[in-house]
Amino acid sequence: MKHSSTLRGGDPIWKDPLSDQNKKSKRRNGDQTKGNKLTPAQQSEVARMLSSQLKQNIETKVTYVAGSSTYSNSGTIVDLFSNLIRGDLPLNQFQGSLVKPSGLRVRFTWSTNQSFSTVRTLIFQWKDATVPLPSGILNSTGSVQSPNSPLFWTNVHKIHVLYDKSHALKPRVASGYDACYLDTGILGGLSTVQFAVSSTNPQMNGIYMLLISDDALVSFPACTWYSEIRFTDA
Repeated sequence: MKHSSTLRGGDPIWKDPLSDQNKKSKRRNGDQTKGNKLTPAQQSEVARMLSSQLKQNIETKVTYVAGSSTYSNSGTIVDLFSNLIRGDLPLNQFQGSLVKPSGLRVRFTWSTNQSFSTVRTLIFQWKDATVPLPSGILNSTGSVQSPNSPLFWTNVHKIHVLYDKSHALKPRVASGYDACYLDTGILGGLSTVQFAVSSTNPQMNGIYMLLISDDALVSFPACTWYSEIRFTDA
């Protein structure tokens, strides 16, 4: 004999109370889930906080380069990452192939004992793997117009200028000296620097400094300088 779970009128003979409770619980959980969803503004704030926390946990490193020499109208280019070696220490060391500069500061003093000298300091990032030459940065080198020269147009798309200043030096007395002290700090506009995987040679956006004067004969104007670059391994 078959047993029916319903009466003739279609009403259930027995209803499982746990089944109703489970259904209500599922509805409540669904409602709570919907209520816990973050708005786009909240999602953006959470992402910002996480990004800020990650940045705080990234170690900031530093590299120093210093020099002192005389500079003619042919110009000299200095690699401001030249002291970097591979390693995990915070001074003059990096890992991987990418470095993200966060700040650059250069202090320098130009001096001359000529009757009149014009000098120029140009700090730039070089968007190429080759080593830059003064003749590839300025349109005119080796002449009295060197400090006044515009950028070499053929390579202008490879040159990201960070600092560019010229100064005229004139001793007040014959056989005397004139000098100027400069302090430049650059915190923005620095692009990530790419290095060769197995060396310390910049492949893209290397940071360089060009020092040049208008003098062709000894004694040339002199410059003493010290650079500091703060960065993180990218």
